[in-house]
Amino acid sequence: MNTAAYAIALAARREEVTADELRSIGIGALAHDIGLATADVRLLSRDESALTESEHAYLVKHPERGLGVLEEAEMDDPLVLEIVADHHSNAIDLPLHVQIVQLADSFDTLTNRPGRIDSGAYRALYTLRESIEGRYEQDLLRDFVLMLGSLELEDEATLTPLHPPLEGAKPAFRAPHVA
Repeated sequence: MNTAAYAIALAARREEVTADELRSIGIGALAHDIGLATADVRLLSRDESALTESEHAYLVKHPERGLGVLEEAEMDDPLVLEIVADHHSNAIDLPLHVQIVQLADSFDTLTNRPGRIDSGAYRALYTLRESIEGRYEQDLLRDFVLMLGSLELEDEATLTPLHPPLEGAKPAFRAPHVA
């Protein structure tokens, strides 16, 4: 759900994303890990470092299995299918809708996955910034940071800072160099 919420909020900020594409991005973000539903729940609950090579190889192929699940369900939205198939791709120049879901999923993984140490939003954004070169459209991470900074929570009791202040900390984001 977090990945979908982040992806929809980020995509909605992008002028080039149409209403139909926004819908597809939302569905794709919700379904991106559907291939994991084919795995044994005991496998999913194990620590990643405890997986055997074959178990890891099986889990890595969840996008392919997810695509199969959606095709069997007669999903015909090409954007949704592309998001599910490519959300872990390391290819450069992926379509914007895939990049949006990748970024949202990466942030969620770094900040909110069971069994992993929560690195906090600041460290997650720093990690994403360090890995951005050639991976995402130039302004996508900047837009993501701005989107996070503009989120409003209605219940004041749940308001918490994105990260505790760090003494002498450098800004979490700097624009990539434009040649």
